[in-house]
Amino acid sequence: MNSLAILNFGEIRVTEDEQFSVFDTIRVIGGKKNPRDAWKALCEQYSEVVGKTDSYKFPGKGQQETPVANLENIFYIIGLLPGAVGHSYRETAAKEMCRKYGKAYEEVVTTIQQPLSTPSPKDIADAIAAVFSVVDDMDNKLVAGLIANEIGKAHPQLKPYMESAKSLLPSESEDEAMSVTVLARMYVKQTGLALSKNNTDHGNAVEMNKLLIEKGLQLKNPNLKSKKDGQPQYLPTESGKPYSKMVFQQGQDSNKTVQQLRWYPTVLKVLV
Repeated sequence: MNSLAILNFGEIRVTEDEQFSVFDTIRVIGGKKNPRDAWKALCEQYSEVVGKTDSYKFPGKGQQETPVANLENIFYIIGLLPGAVGHSYRETAAKEMCRKYGKAYEEVVTTIQQPLSTPSPKDIADAIAAVFSVVDDMDNKLVAGLIANEIGKAHPQLKPYMESAKSLLPSESEDEAMSVTVLARMYVKQTGLALSKNNTDHGNAVEMNKLLIEKGLQLKNPNLKSKKDGQPQYLPTESGKPYSKMVFQQGQDSNKTVQQLRWYPTVLKVLV
């Protein structure tokens, strides 16, 4: 059995056909005390890594079959490791690994990082536009706002420009769509009647949703499995569509973009 000593970082076992122990690599280059747990977590998060390894039983008492990978695939795995020990540590050890095998570090890294590269703003815009091109009644302003949000997430340096672009999108200032909470406030103010017993925003919003359902303007989304999956909680009926619109916004408990049904003030004519 061969092994590769990486300066003072440790040793990585190598097979006869020059495949490297994944566990040793995670321990030495990734700085992980429990490489098996780290490998399990990587497999759960990036299922494709399993296909980049083979199984091998190193000689020695009590040895079990462990995952091994060639130089290119081992660097792919290294690139996915979390930064607990710092990028500079991994890079130094990785360069030494390449040097001992006569490989150019930059060339190997470029090869394995290409599939993980961040999509360009144009790619993001084209992908989102393609999804919504099959939806007949989707508001172009909403799609443009979503594209700007996603570009800002993928390219943080562009976020200020995306926010400026969003501010220039046309707005419906005369009849702005509002959340059910704001709609409930307008209802209470116009009628002088509290929707809920405690007359709180939350309580009134809950009752307003019930009233909208009762009036045949909305229904609960039958496809909603979790509030965190990005789908709207309510959908407009055919009667409710002229008074409502679907918007995208950032979730309260995460950075995920979610959909929300909002209402124009004109719906009060139907509710009051």
